[in-house]
Amino acid sequence: MTTPLNIPPPSCEGDLSRWILEFENAQNMTARPRSQWAGQAIIELKGAILVGSELREIRRLRHGEGILAWPWDEFKAALRKLVVARDKKIRRLKAIAGIIGGGIALFPSVVVAAGFTAGGVAAGSLAASIQSAFYGGATTGLFSLLQSVGATAAPAAAGTVLSAVGSIVAGTTVLGSGDDDDSDEDDDNRAEP
Repeated sequence: MTTPLNIPPPSCEGDLSRWILEFENAQNMTARPRSQWAGQAIIELKGAILVGSELREIRRLRHGEGILAWPWDEFKAALRKLVVARDKKIRRLKAIAGIIGGGIALFPSVVVAAGFTAGGVAAGSLAASIQSAFYGGATTGLFSLLQSVGATAAPAAAGTVLSAVGSIVAGTTVLGSGDDDDSDEDDDNRAEP
């Protein structure tokens, strides 16, 4: 059993080249055969989020197919794909969190703007139109919940509204961009460091 070199795992795709260079330098200093580098790298990446366990699974599948050695260049390509995929997942989760957080921050202001106010349903508002079209004088359920929120909502500061809108726009832009597609065509042709 080999002992870990304690090289911190790459925190993002931009950090991967540094990690590979440090790892290769450390391997050259230990005079470990290149055929064992992939196995040592898996040990080093054991705690890396969304990478270590996936590399171990790929190695297990390769061993099941009778492929015991994992050439270093093939390993680096697989590692790069996993790190890129992990980064995309993290960006997507951050975007979703921004949208949800912005929506939560804006919700009370939107409810009040729709006409659900502390003084009741505002005349001529969207809330008044909904009440007259669907509920009449007997409101229940969602309408009553919105009126309760509007009656107790504190008006949001302009900075809060701008931040919330910015979070929603940024999150929507990230989710709508082509950056998060699952195409790996370009990744296969990327030069290794």
